[in-house]
Amino acid sequence: MIDNEIQIIRLKQIAKFTKNILYIKWFSRTNESLSNLDIELSEKYISAVGLPESNISNVSDWVEAAGIAENPNWNSNWWEIEEQLKASLITESLKYIYEEELSHALNHVTSQTAGQSLEAVAFEKFAEDSENITYYQSFVNAAAGMAIASAYQAALVLSASADQDHPFSLKFQLFENGRLPIGIIGNTFSIF
Repeated sequence: MIDNEIQIIRLKQIAKFTKNILYIKWFSRTNESLSNLDIELSEKYISAVGLPESNISNVSDWVEAAGIAENPNWNSNWWEIEEQLKASLITESLKYIYEEELSHALNHVTSQTAGQSLEAVAFEKFAEDSENITYYQSFVNAAAGMAIASAYQAALVLSASADQDHPFSLKFQLFENGRLPIGIIGNTFSIF
């Protein structure tokens, strides 16, 4: 039986998180060198997912970022770890929040993030090469998709009342810091 008081508290936390999405300066620090905070969050993230030997790479521009995102050689261990973490958080969340309520809250998070992140990566911000409009537009959608997935994951951390040093919280903090953590390919965590 789900305790309604606990459910309300956790849903309020997700609602507050969703409201704060409006104030994130999505992708505002791409094209910049990594700050000490970026490096610290990245190191904590790769350690938290069990891949502390990974290198951290500062991606220099949208073209390079798009190329990395298209690389089919994603680190399968990293991908599996994130999927397991997500499944675990969902299972834990459903002990405290009814499935329909959780689904509604997470849908609100993702729709809010979609609107904000897509607007932030508007085509004219970075596409100087008009001959590759389709290529750039595809990456705009991928970048927004990464932001949406990360917001969803961070909301799951709240719904499960997990530790704030959870890997998903750490990754989302990179987005909050204006970055685009692309992911781990081979042994390299690429951040734009």
